[in-house]
Formats: sequence, C-alpha cells, structure tokens
Amino acid sequence: EVLQLGSVQRPLVAHTRRPEQAARLQHDLAQGLGMDLSELPVFEVGPGLASHSGDGLLAVACVRMFPEDKRSWIWRLLHA
Repeated sequence: EVLQLGSVQRPLVAHTRRPEQAARLQHDLAQGLGMDLSELPVFEVGPGLASHSGDGLLAVACVRMFPEDKRSWIWRLLHA
C-alpha cells in the first residue's frame, strides 16, 4: 500500500523482535520507492508499543506531503 501512495518522505520500518523480516521489508520498500537503503531506517520499537502489538509487528511509517500542505507544521519541519 505504501508504494501506491506515490511520493513519500522520511519512510521508516519498525518491528518487534523481527530484524530479518524488517530488513527484507526495508530492502523491498527501498527498491520499490527508488531509495537507497541508508535513506530508510529500521527501528525496533520499545516496550510501550510492543506491549500492545506483541511479537512480530512489522510496520511502515512515512510522511506524505500534498502541495496544499505547505503551511502545515509538518511541511515547515521537513523543510527547515
């Protein structure tokens, strides 16, 4: 679904105790988005989120900017 969004900024992969699967997702996502692996970080989530998701969480987070969002705080943060 992330690849269908088109232009995304600052994507990342998050996981709970699944580093191999997260690395595979990172590779596939970087290839699909035309990004270098160094532009797509992988994080193991902390116990606060892991206590709700359990083992095996794989997630992708990103910011998608729309042209009309230039006055939003996210746009200002990313373009400071």
